[in-house]
Amino acid sequence: MPARFLHDQKDMWLFPTKLGKAKNWIPTAIIIGGTAVFIKEDPPLERKVRQTDLFTDYNKVMKSSISGGLITVVPVGFYVLSLIRHDSYGQGTGLLAGEAVLNDTVLMVVMKAITRRARPSEFPPNGAYNDTFFATHNSFLGQG
Repeated sequence: MPARFLHDQKDMWLFPTKLGKAKNWIPTAIIIGGTAVFIKEDPPLERKVRQTDLFTDYNKVMKSSISGGLITVVPVGFYVLSLIRHDSYGQGTGLLAGEAVLNDTVLMVVMKAITRRARPSEFPPNGAYNDTFFATHNSFLGQG
């Protein structure tokens, strides 16, 4: 598994070098365009979300520590259950799911450290939520 993890990390970090290839132009354009739209629309959407109570209960239940724990528990639980049942296919699936979580975590932590994007909670409810990249005052790993 460590060798596969390192191979996956290499593929993830070198992926931008493959974007210039002919078959990758359309998905690349969609992702870059979609990201640009979301970044542009983020401030007005953030204001609307903060002005509603719709997400209050959800945010109390699904804090980052709880959701992170659930993301970790699912592959581990799947692997342990498959181990008890002597299901080698399920064990492999649990390991792959755990590997995917680990790959995603490394990518997320590094990208958060690089972009240092401020969280909405760092601004007053009606404050200007613009230019939030490289603006956080939290540690480079964020709060969660």
